[in-house]
Amino acid sequence: MASIGATLFASIALMSAYMSDITETDVMIRQAAEVVVAESEESRPPAPDSEVSAEVATTRVLGTFEATAYTAACASGCTGITATGVDVRNTTQHEGRTVVAVDPAVIALGTEIVVELADGREIEAVAADTGGAIDGRRVDVLMADYDDAIDFGRQNVTVRTINE
Repeated sequence: MASIGATLFASIALMSAYMSDITETDVMIRQAAEVVVAESEESRPPAPDSEVSAEVATTRVLGTFEATAYTAACASGCTGITATGVDVRNTTQHEGRTVVAVDPAVIALGTEIVVELADGREIEAVAADTGGAIDGRRVDVLMADYDDAIDFGRQNVTVRTINE
């Protein structure tokens, strides 16, 4: 029993010596780190008087889609009201963005997107409508009149989200 006590005592003494070494080393490292932090804070320019919070735009590329164009007027079945209730009888815009029809299984209704056309132009749009022929990776861009829709034609575009 005495040898167990002696072994235990020796182990505790060894651990204490080891811990004191770690503690001294930790203190030296911490002091060195505090000096580096203090020096870097001195070289940092002063903070502005007031903070300005800017919304950070985040985007996610959804990929290549086939794009076509449509108008709010048609021979039958069109009301000029989108699937989300936006009245487009006299405009192609909703809250400053062009209305597009999408497949809501691919792009959620209400999503703000950028449609990059084949010629490099970009249309900031909002997914506010659906359509019977809009299935999968397709977007249908709302145009002011029939001639604009015909001129737009059918093209491959890149679609990315805005502030997702």
